[in-house]
Amino acid sequence: MMLSDIFPTGYHATELAGVLPGESVVIYGAGPVGLMAAMSAFIKGAAMVMVVDTHKDRLALAKKLGAIAIDDNEQSGVDQVLELTRGKGADRGCECVGYQCCNNKNHEVPNLTMNNLVKTVKPSGSIDVVGVFVPTDPKAEDHLMKKGHMDFNFGEFWFKGQQIRTGQCNVKAYNRRPSNLIEAGKASPSFIVSHELPLEAAPEAYKNFDARKKGWTKVVLKPAARARWRLAAGPLLRAGHRAGFLAKPALGPSRDQRISTHFRFLEYVYLVVCHLVTGRPAWRMQERASARPRQHYLVKLRCVKPRGPLRAMWSWPHFSD
Repeated sequence: MMLSDIFPTGYHATELAGVLPGESVVIYGAGPVGLMAAMSAFIKGAAMVMVVDTHKDRLALAKKLGAIAIDDNEQSGVDQVLELTRGKGADRGCECVGYQCCNNKNHEVPNLTMNNLVKTVKPSGSIDVVGVFVPTDPKAEDHLMKKGHMDFNFGEFWFKGQQIRTGQCNVKAYNRRPSNLIEAGKASPSFIVSHELPLEAAPEAYKNFDARKKGWTKVVLKPAARARWRLAAGPLLRAGHRAGFLAKPALGPSRDQRISTHFRFLEYVYLVVCHLVTGRPAWRMQERASARPRQHYLVKLRCVKPRGPLRAMWSWPHFSD
């Protein structure tokens, strides 16, 4: 689930920003994507990661990652970032909120994070924008945003010689690397999951998440009855673990590693089915969606060791060239 959207998008944010080992990064937005960007920045070796938001529960998750949580309610986030960087500003900046960002009084200010990034990123630094900005928003409170425009501080941006890269994440181009990180135990994106609910609870869950209610950071919907049991028994089990009455299993793959394994298995099935249905080489279809070379997938497919009619596929020319 995390590999289908937020983890690759957070990783994409650090790619666009050009995060390098030893650098400082400021991230606006402690939502799911912002937290994934913070985790990705640490994976890439960032020396200091600052996360700016107004929601204390989300900032608490950023702290767990090792990031510096900056509460924009208590003091100007811009001032705090500049103080932490000795007035220079961060090397890289990530916008993970979008045009519906709000100030500390919960009023929508579409240009807030963009202009704050210009102020908090150093001269010659780079800024990425993965938060959603739309061409038009007829119901926007801001008259400029209705046309997809904003009051952007281009003068300071130009004077500081900064760079901006934007765009929607091409998930298929990234999810192989995050998947490998999960399998290696170097990334655990499921830490942001706050609720596991049955499918029928979806309307209420979306309502609470959209209202940014405290503690609602990421919801997983499960259609199986097991979700109801986890909802009821989850708090008891967690309390038991904390008190030491129940021991967590010491061996075996983590939850994220199991999910990653399932993801890879489904990907192999997808390649084989596409080949059988369309008659086109599976590796050619996959190459269009990923930068990885075809041999990577052929090696993985050979590891499946098919039986019966599928075994004949391995003698076809496009699998052996």
